[in-house]
Amino acid sequence: MLARLFKYDFKSMTKLVFPLTALVGIISILAAVALKIVMFHSDIANGALSLICGFFLVISVIALFAYSVIVWGIAIFRFYNNLYTDEGYLTFTLPVKPVMILTSKLLSALCCMAISGCVLVAAAFIILCFGTGEEFFNTAWLENFFSIFKEYFSEFESEGAISILMFVLSMVVSVIGNFCTIFLAVTLGAIISKKHKVLVAIAAYYAINTVVSIITGVV
Repeated sequence: MLARLFKYDFKSMTKLVFPLTALVGIISILAAVALKIVMFHSDIANGALSLICGFFLVISVIALFAYSVIVWGIAIFRFYNNLYTDEGYLTFTLPVKPVMILTSKLLSALCCMAISGCVLVAAAFIILCFGTGEEFFNTAWLENFFSIFKEYFSEFESEGAISILMFVLSMVVSVIGNFCTIFLAVTLGAIISKKHKVLVAIAAYYAINTVVSIITGVV
């Protein structure tokens, strides 16, 4: 049953995430073209075109950052809308335990965040490879990155792999903890208030983080 819940939750989220992902891809290609014009073809471009390209690069950076925030917001919205609105009545009539519903929501959120992370890496790859060289495809920065990466591994050998693995695991645990905190805050907001659920949820989120910070500081 968990697989079915996850399939439904993931599908409902990707209906919103995938169009944004396609938009990010288009923005990345246009940003690479704009960066190439600013860096290597400013002599043939007039001042207005260079200014437009520079402005578009700034907008592109903001859009890429906003993409990850929006995906994060979609996960929270789906949790709230699926459980604590009229749609929640149907959700809780399903013959499953609440922990399975929560697990499905959490897994869907994690998968969408992983997708957004991969998309942002791909967007950076497109912009840097196609926008930072006079030739069509610039591999110089990529070669430098891999040489630094290889040097790091050769210096630390197995310790380097372990440190990277621990970093990835800590990031995953941090994201899981953050989503669990948000889901708890949204739940408290829905229970405590009927008219101001969002405001109460925000207050609950900061209150939970404050308590956790105090506990961890004492311990």
